[in-house]
Amino acid sequence: MLKNVWGLVWKMANYHRTNFVVNPQTHPKFIRGLDISELYNVRTVHLTGFPAQDGVYAPMEGPYMQSTMFAPVSEGPAAYTQVGRGYLGCHGEVNGHWRGRDDGHHS
Repeated sequence: MLKNVWGLVWKMANYHRTNFVVNPQTHPKFIRGLDISELYNVRTVHLTGFPAQDGVYAPMEGPYMQSTMFAPVSEGPAAYTQVGRGYLGCHGEVNGHWRGRDDGHHS
């Protein structure tokens, strides 16, 4: 559907839980003014096939994987891009948890 309707080559990929951090390559306009967590723990159907700057979160480096496989760096839980005069986003979250900036633990 993403390709047929909007011309995007994004695809649904692996399903697992892991920690993500805000992608330093993401377009600032996708996160400007939002109160998003810098650390994001999510069980998700990951997206693949999007340019790095379209991914909102990137896999956290190190031994933080909570599933039996490692998160490919070319996949992410959410992506947004410009389509025509607007924006389209896709998010594969199933059960998300986030770490607050002040509390230091999962909520």
